[in-house]
Amino acid sequence: MLATERYTTVSLTVAGLPDVKTGYPSGPLPMPYLQDPSGHRYYGSSAAGGGRYWTYGFDALPRDVRLVTLVVDSLSLGMPSAPGAQLGVWRIDLPLTPVTSSALSQASSVGSSVTVHGVTVVLGQVARSNDGLQAHLTAGGSRSSQVEYLELAPPLSEQNYLPGSGQSGQWDLALPANLTTIGIARLHDVEPGNASASFNMPATGSVRLDRSVQLGRYVVVLERAEWVDGPNGHTLRVYFHPGPVVDGGHVTNWELEGVDSYAFVWADAATSSGYVELLNKPGPGRVTLRMKNPHVVVEGPWELPVPVDSGSPK
Repeated sequence: MLATERYTTVSLTVAGLPDVKTGYPSGPLPMPYLQDPSGHRYYGSSAAGGGRYWTYGFDALPRDVRLVTLVVDSLSLGMPSAPGAQLGVWRIDLPLTPVTSSALSQASSVGSSVTVHGVTVVLGQVARSNDGLQAHLTAGGSRSSQVEYLELAPPLSEQNYLPGSGQSGQWDLALPANLTTIGIARLHDVEPGNASASFNMPATGSVRLDRSVQLGRYVVVLERAEWVDGPNGHTLRVYFHPGPVVDGGHVTNWELEGVDSYAFVWADAATSSGYVELLNKPGPGRVTLRMKNPHVVVEGPWELPVPVDSGSPK
């Protein structure tokens, strides 16, 4: 779980799901919510995943909240109707701990930066200890609304991130003492853009779309829409693929306005296709997708030299 000043994200894994192909619920599924000790609820704004892996987005929590309870229905975890009804609702307590870094609070300022494809990554601070290095990174730029995630280049990995990294476009890393360069292979960026696409959907089956939509600077091609029955129930699924790469970036997904619940399988460079499911099932007839804020993977690399410790031997 990660709670920032803008949003709250909970990722979970479900074990022991039965391996069956039928018997899943149809219609809208109940969205999970978070509840604090006072009883106030923070409702879900997005859902993604399927099978064993799920990620839910919620409204931002107040700064002083230190405990919330995740309330999620078994049916929303991809369970068939019979065991889902038997197991009912899950309530999972999630204690919250403020993130601090004693080493970085006394770090030396660096301020070096690298700009690639209109996104600047800044190495702001470095602190050395007997255990190695800690570094503070920020990222943003002219093309960006919000940099969500940095993919570190080998030999670094996500294991080098300190807890709480990613809040408000800032990351803290624990690094080997002998590291000379922090490498970032690619980053995940949210960029501005709005578009809408409408189509007539029959009550059953599928419909070809083959429609190019201009979403900000990017083209997204909507391939087809079809009704599916699966772990998310009876849903409308819209397949898409990104258009040409723009300044090193391609669209993996986007946000939908006016839709309470939806899930994405991201389009990536390898498969070049993905889909979005409307979990709150619309009826047949005219369907309008109000798309906004394309989520983009921007290829690097960004390479930031780590300053040499003045006390180390030359």
